[in-house]
Amino acid sequence: MHPFLPVDIEHQQHHHRHHCHHPQQQQAQPQHQQLHQQLQAQLQQQQLQAQLQQLQQQQLQAQLQQQQLPQQQAQPQHQQLHQQHHHRHHRHHPQQQQAQPQHQQLHQQLQAQLLQQQLPQQQAQPQQQQLPQQLAQHQLQPQLQQQRQPQHQQLQAQHQQQQQHRRQQQVICPLSSQSSWSLNGTTIFGSQAGTSGSTLALLFGPIGMYYDEPNNMLIIADSGNQRILRFSLNNPPSAATVIAGSHGVGCNISQFNSPDGVGIDSSGQLYVADFACNQVVKFPSNSNSTTSGTLLASVSEVGIISTNLLTNDIYVASYGASAIYKFVGGSGSPIVAAGGNGNGNALNQLSNPVGVYYDYLYTNALYVADSGNNRVMKFSSGSTSSTFGTVAAGGNGVGSGASQLNTPRSLLVDSNGTLYIADGSNNRVQRWLKNASNGTTIVGGTSGTASNQLNFPEQILFDGSRNLLVADRYNNRIQLFNLTAC
Repeated sequence: MHPFLPVDIEHQQHHHRHHCHHPQQQQAQPQHQQLHQQLQAQLQQQQLQAQLQQLQQQQLQAQLQQQQLPQQQAQPQHQQLHQQHHHRHHRHHPQQQQAQPQHQQLHQQLQAQLLQQQLPQQQAQPQQQQLPQQLAQHQLQPQLQQQRQPQHQQLQAQHQQQQQHRRQQQVICPLSSQSSWSLNGTTIFGSQAGTSGSTLALLFGPIGMYYDEPNNMLIIADSGNQRILRFSLNNPPSAATVIAGSHGVGCNISQFNSPDGVGIDSSGQLYVADFACNQVVKFPSNSNSTTSGTLLASVSEVGIISTNLLTNDIYVASYGASAIYKFVGGSGSPIVAAGGNGNGNALNQLSNPVGVYYDYLYTNALYVADSGNNRVMKFSSGSTSSTFGTVAAGGNGVGSGASQLNTPRSLLVDSNGTLYIADGSNNRVQRWLKNASNGTTIVGGTSGTASNQLNFPEQILFDGSRNLLVADRYNNRIQLFNLTAC
């Protein structure tokens, strides 16, 4: 298990892929060698049998020639006798008439024996031809197995990761439509009163978050302070640790200008979405304030990040391009995974999306907080700019009603297909059951600094105990709402 695995909504926790050879592959090698030796022995035996049959065939042919020789010698003698006795009739000599059937019968017997000897040899020839082919195939099997082994290991690891994740969820607390959280939150980092600051104990406009479940640590995109922070949730400290940025405002590989999104892949590499610099920057694992990153790509007004830990694909929301971009394997040039057809409300369009969430465990689908259209869109796996999505929540105009959203910022999906949505301008977190037409408020609902209030919630997450974490942006704090019922 890697130290950087997010829980998001359903503890998306995975094992490391094994880098050693599978034990079955090691056991298979002696078996292939033994089979190779057996096939060679069979081939040699077939060759010896063929040589023996060839010798027997030659002997039969010699016998046949010996039997035919007296008949050939007898013919001139009979002709001479016919001439000496001046036979006027044309009938054969009685002795010759008797000898001819005997020779024909013997000839037929010898031919039958010869055919019987040739038949096994003819039957053996295809076997002899097949044996080298079988031998070659078995010689290639270890190579083919080695070629297929990485793919098999990857699929097996993915399946094991999914199964383990689901078992852990069942043990901890399977969420349902009846799950509830405390109405009053606890400030676990930042100012309870909503005060901003640049010290390592304060925040200034936090937006994106990432939960490191194995170490029970939280990573925060402290947007206004141009830095990425990390701190433990076991005993929340008075000060956090800077793992990237904190060098003032700038657009380069060591400075940020409003970093909005943060994510980590299965190898621990850190990805930062820099909104005002229009870029995505990648940092090595265990980076700190002195570490310089690598420019991954330029993306217009990039927002929240979502990672697919099975493939290390990175998804980012582009507010400026009204599109969702995907970095395959966390590198290379991004491709459009949704939208990208101009700012609009058609089912293949987005309007200033801010949040993105790829659910690779259950629904295998891409979800988008389509902020400008006040809705959440769902796209199938492998979607592109030409893919038409479906409205999963909202889409009924801007408002605060149960069927409406107002500037949704981020979302999560659980194993039941239930959506949890940070409804930014409504200062609440909505639960939207699968295929429902209305949502219900689980926390917040009014603007303010009180423990039961929020002020423009951004990214939401669940910790290892299913407690709800909220980046309370304009209150400059991280709020935790305890799970009270599964």
